[in-house]
Amino acid sequence: MANSYRNIAKVTKKIGKAGEVAIEPIGGLPFLLPEGMTVHLTPPILDGINHCTVESAELRGNTWVVKLSGSNSDTDAFSLVGRTCLVPCDELGDFEEEGDEAYDLIGLSVIDSAEGYLGEVVEVLLSSEQATLVVQRPEGEGGRELLIPFVDEFVKGIDDEAIAVDLPHDLLTLNG
Repeated sequence: MANSYRNIAKVTKKIGKAGEVAIEPIGGLPFLLPEGMTVHLTPPILDGINHCTVESAELRGNTWVVKLSGSNSDTDAFSLVGRTCLVPCDELGDFEEEGDEAYDLIGLSVIDSAEGYLGEVVEVLLSSEQATLVVQRPEGEGGRELLIPFVDEFVKGIDDEAIAVDLPHDLLTLNG
């Protein structure tokens, strides 16, 4: 079964020389990074830390100081500044927030006004800016994934089975 992901925090600065960083929740969320949680850092970088585990998290004054696996120096920590923490929603437990209805889109077909059936929503990526639909293309279309911003400009309607979209050709080409 596909998993949904959510950006829940942002690395704001490095702390000291042991690889620790300051992390602030985003999108009005509380701090949701307990020890042992798996974190994907976005945007990913070619050579560096992209996938890690929370080794420790401590509130110092008003700042959450976090040690992430793989970040062992001030250089490592500095490379994390400005990146967001993307986590699987199933690791967030029972936390509910307005906007969670976006996950109800998983499993719906996506139908474009010009191209017809594009595929099925397999993930919903949430950020503080917007949701992005991850659409799995049919095998006959190469089985690749399309990333579709979930914005009024593209989404024209939703029912119990499908999402109607009107995508610019350039977006389909970019995703391909």
